[in-house]
Amino acid sequence: MTPEAPKETTKDSPKTTKARKRSARKRSGKTKAAVDSILLTTLNKLKIKKNDRANAADIINKIISKIIEHVKQNIDWFKEVEKLSTGSYYENLKICNPDEFDVMLAIPVDRVDIAPFGNDGAYYSVGLKRGKSPLHKFLDNDTLSASKMLDEFREEVKKCVKLIETCIRVCRFIL
Repeated sequence: MTPEAPKETTKDSPKTTKARKRSARKRSGKTKAAVDSILLTTLNKLKIKKNDRANAADIINKIISKIIEHVKQNIDWFKEVEKLSTGSYYENLKICNPDEFDVMLAIPVDRVDIAPFGNDGAYYSVGLKRGKSPLHKFLDNDTLSASKMLDEFREEVKKCVKLIETCIRVCRFIL
């Protein structure tokens, strides 16, 4: 075996090291500026313009009000419902186009029995205690059936949306 020759190590002078560091900083500064520019451009594209937001909110709020009014008139268990404004749009977290709106409707109910469903505490079963409630028809083994409630709700929303569509078509035709 032949011994390996020792590798030559040369130490840069302090001036050379400083020059290399400055050069690397300049390159990283240019790279950082380019990345910042790309991020700002992307952010500006994702922001919803105030006019778009206002127009969408106006239209959506009118439609939601019409639906709630219609459903309150046609579903007995829905008469006391309250609209809760929540979700990405209302919390200014919506990006891009204002094309999706969350609507939460609270149904006040007297005397309910709430029990955890599963071990993680994320889901609960809701039952009705004694007393008369229009929600009794949705009980399934002493637990309210959300799917049965949603089925009835959806049917009424569909009817209302058809009425709204007809109104929009007629209004456009008249204009």
